[in-house]
Amino acid sequence: MVKSYDDGVFFTDPVKLVVRHPRGKTVAETDYGRAITVVCAFSSKCVVFRYDGLLPILPQDVWWLGEGNLNPSNSVALRLLGVAAPLWDNGLGYLFAVGLFFLPLAVLRVAWSRPTSINGLLVALVGLSATVLLLLIWLYVVVLLSSLLLPLVVILIATLSVLMRKTLRRRPTMRPPTAAAVASDPPTS
Repeated sequence: MVKSYDDGVFFTDPVKLVVRHPRGKTVAETDYGRAITVVCAFSSKCVVFRYDGLLPILPQDVWWLGEGNLNPSNSVALRLLGVAAPLWDNGLGYLFAVGLFFLPLAVLRVAWSRPTSINGLLVALVGLSATVLLLLIWLYVVVLLSSLLLPLVVILIATLSVLMRKTLRRRPTMRPPTAAAVASDPPTS
């Protein structure tokens, strides 16, 4: 079983799955698509998902792979599993894409945190320009060059953003006491 890639020149390289007999003869293959994910868990059977188009959410085709045969599946449950299946095949790539999305935003947040002077404002504007440029490059790489699926990356970013907001809101902040609070405290002996 191998993934066969063709040259996409400026876009994602189309890929298909080729199943070969141990002697090298091709016994089954899929059509080309944007991405192919193979999930094999705890058995000799695998599920093959083929994604096509620029922004696929659900797989275009789903097959069961067993004993060298690709058997089409019309299971709604398997199609829904296909939303998260690429994480099985390329989890590190998705983690990297999410991290690279948040990196320029973190830089912008630091640059924009205290623009108290003209120099601070200039640093914040340069930070904003760099962030916009880096996010456009990120979008080009994720959507057009990589085999990562943008809808899944967006779902991961949204989930992580919600989790980060909830975590940061719960964290107590330590603030120094004000002069009035210190003056009203009785002295301890």
